[in-house]
Amino acid sequence: MRRWNIFVLLVFISCCLLVKEFVSTSLNSSNIFISSKHFAH
Repeated sequence: MRRWNIFVLLVFISCCLLVKEFVSTSLNSSNIFISSKHFAH
């Protein structure tokens, strides 16, 4: 059971890192898109 918990923790941490990476890159690439959306509103 403990081993399973450790595995889940590892998966969770890697998922968090992936999401952080994806969010940072998408924010960098879509800054113009977001600002244009704000201007549209």
